[in-house]
Amino acid sequence: EQTIAMSMLLPSKAKWEGKLREALGPSYSLVTSHTLAAIHLIVFVRNELLPSISNVSSAHVATGIANKLGNKGGVGISLQLG
Repeated sequence: EQTIAMSMLLPSKAKWEGKLREALGPSYSLVTSHTLAAIHLIVFVRNELLPSISNVSSAHVATGIANKLGNKGGVGISLQLG
């Protein structure tokens, strides 16, 4: 089992995305994702809603040592539906 500390050193974003795609199946598509150290945020949407998605953006704020290190902080994703 991977610890949070190990996740920071060896992030497995691609593996995690693959597992989510597998679990959700072909009816869902990835809209966007964003990573900060061990934080991975991914937004999927049902395929029929994909044409209604716009203004997708993402950002992160690192609040670790000198506000640079990603051991603390947050990740956000916004989008417009409709």
